[in-house]
Amino acid sequence: MTSHIELTDSIKDIPYSGLLPYPCKPGLLLYIHGRIPENAEKFCVNLAKAGTGDKAFHFNPRFGEQCVVRNSFVDNKWGNEERNPKNHIPFSRGESFNLLILVQSNCYRAAVNGEHFIDFDHRTRFSEVRKLEINGDVVVNKISYHMDNNHTLDCTQFLLGYPIYRPKLPFKCKFPSTVSAGFMVYISGRPELRAHRFAVDLLSGEDIAFHFNVRFDEKAVVRNSFTSGDWLKEERHISYFPFALGVNFDMIILITEQKLMVALNGQHYINYNHQVLPIDSIDSLSIRGDLCLSSIRFST
Repeated sequence: MTSHIELTDSIKDIPYSGLLPYPCKPGLLLYIHGRIPENAEKFCVNLAKAGTGDKAFHFNPRFGEQCVVRNSFVDNKWGNEERNPKNHIPFSRGESFNLLILVQSNCYRAAVNGEHFIDFDHRTRFSEVRKLEINGDVVVNKISYHMDNNHTLDCTQFLLGYPIYRPKLPFKCKFPSTVSAGFMVYISGRPELRAHRFAVDLLSGEDIAFHFNVRFDEKAVVRNSFTSGDWLKEERHISYFPFALGVNFDMIILITEQKLMVALNGQHYINYNHQVLPIDSIDSLSIRGDLCLSSIRFST
């Protein structure tokens, strides 16, 4: 059984400190949606004990150092810092983000913008954690808590229904659930002003179940599949070319038992009969090319 609480009104001011609505134990997942100011230097998210200054998990993105420092603070002493991967920070100044922290029996697991980032092994008893603290150069729009008493929830599974904001290209991620009829992919973006091509692919392992290739140089939208090391026959017929340089678009891909259906800006655009089966073998999304992505979302 999974339960859910959202907080949206009490986080207008940073620093923020609030009691957890659930006990801190395996299966607890925290979701934080926010934005990094243009001039941000650093911010931190802490899982802390109540009544003391102890912090079981200190998550500290530092833009000047281009790293995310993790640590614990117990009995007025900092522990050993963890900084790997070095020279990598999955947050960007001026952009929105999603941060997920999942409590597991052996660690805190963090995912940023839909991708697993780090695990931080427990150094203190997680059962003593009572508070969430957020400090520094960050704007927080939403905090939500989810408790999965069966301990089956993972960070990627939780992303079902929650947007991934402004992902960098090339983008690739596993789907948060097994694909079945009715699974949908929502993509919002904008072709670059000098775009030549971009591609949206639904992957099935090493195969490409659906290749949607927008070619401004040909005014074409090519659809195809790649399986067993070969491309199949291209489909090129379109009634019109729906994309424009520098203009935003909304795209929905619906997977049904027999075909994929693509809608653009609220209107049905094309159908594509499945070439790679079964549909539950489709497991990933890949996007690359001359495109600025605003958000990606999955639903069933």
